[in-house]
Amino acid sequence: MKDLFKKFVDFSLAVILIISLTACGGGSTGSSARETDSSGSSGETASSSGSGETESSDETASSGDTGEAETPTDAEIPSDPVDIMQPRTPYPEKITVTSGRIMEMVPRYPEGDSQADNAMVRWINEKLNIDIQIAWAVEETEFGNRLSLSLASGDLPDMIPMRSQEYLIFRSMVDNELLADLTEAYKKCGGDYMLDTFASYDFHNLDPFTIDGKMYAIGGGSYAYEHILTWVRQDWLDDLGLDLPKTTGDIAEIVLAFQEAKPGGQEIVGIPVVYNNPIQGYNGSFDLSAVLYSTGGAPKQWIRDDSGEITYGSILSGMKEGLAILADWYSRGIIDKQFMTRTSAGTVEAFVAGAQTGLWFAPWWTGYQVNDLSVNEPDAKLACMSAPITSDGKYRHSWPGLAGDYVAMNAGYPHPEVVMKILNLEYDMHRGFDEEAFEL
Repeated sequence: MKDLFKKFVDFSLAVILIISLTACGGGSTGSSARETDSSGSSGETASSSGSGETESSDETASSGDTGEAETPTDAEIPSDPVDIMQPRTPYPEKITVTSGRIMEMVPRYPEGDSQADNAMVRWINEKLNIDIQIAWAVEETEFGNRLSLSLASGDLPDMIPMRSQEYLIFRSMVDNELLADLTEAYKKCGGDYMLDTFASYDFHNLDPFTIDGKMYAIGGGSYAYEHILTWVRQDWLDDLGLDLPKTTGDIAEIVLAFQEAKPGGQEIVGIPVVYNNPIQGYNGSFDLSAVLYSTGGAPKQWIRDDSGEITYGSILSGMKEGLAILADWYSRGIIDKQFMTRTSAGTVEAFVAGAQTGLWFAPWWTGYQVNDLSVNEPDAKLACMSAPITSDGKYRHSWPGLAGDYVAMNAGYPHPEVVMKILNLEYDMHRGFDEEAFEL
């Protein structure tokens, strides 16, 4: 568990980078997802030899020919203009950039800090002379609606983070010339770490955002191996003499056994599910998509079917069987019957941390969400597994496209390169390249 939680912490830093400022990386956009199973081959590794060379320009002011040469005093020597088109060069005068944000529902900042004022925001202000201000912040489920409202009212923020769900909005903004061309900013201000990371994707993570040869957003790469797993309280299984689940039938029996035995000393709710998006698809947390994959579906994902044709996974024939299983589970209380009313932030995570549930579906990073369990119950043990499996013993999931979340800049903003500079400093801090920043 110690090593696992270290990975959770490392991942959480990446999530902060994604959500807190630019939402650059995470969900999948662009390339079609492909379907794999437990007997299939591993994903292809992208070559790192793509083109990612940077260009620099050194402009020096020169004076005209004045005739006789004179030896100027120090006061008469003109200073070279600051070339701000460099990865980490600060602006000579403070600039302000506004941004839309996804509201952090359960913030974990040090005392006195907030989403608008924290170590990262202050570091960027100090090192780049950039004042970051939140134009608006909304819950994740309302982000697309709020962005559409900003678009309709002509009041877009300077920096515009987006997810895969907003790709059609992104294309609409490109078509209406509302977004800045980031091509030059990327070439001159993209840092070495950024370029090296994108090279591992052969730079295909930028393909969806490059239109007619111009880059209109900087897109992070999508993380692989974030498919949904089954998580269970191993100590409760041991107490009841139960084995780890493999099938949907095993999962149902375990939840019912937990509800009858009450190993946590209190009433046990059914499988906890987020109220506003219970079928999220590829990497949903507190989600039910794993059941639909096990019956042959691929909810909300574009995949290649058995004939090699690209098809939408939500209309595959196996979806019907999976939905029937979920309906049965709900009627029997195997799924939390009150999940639609549990709208308060952190409710589903609290069920796990408070020993009110012992089985849920989530990717590998769920420990970051439920780390209060180790505080409340230091002896608790968790197990995760590739389940539920299909009727022929395979475990199905899908791969994301290469492009993750992304951020664009308002065409009317005079410094579109700020997004590259901000990202460079975020990498420096979170990856420990800058030891002083890492300790903040």
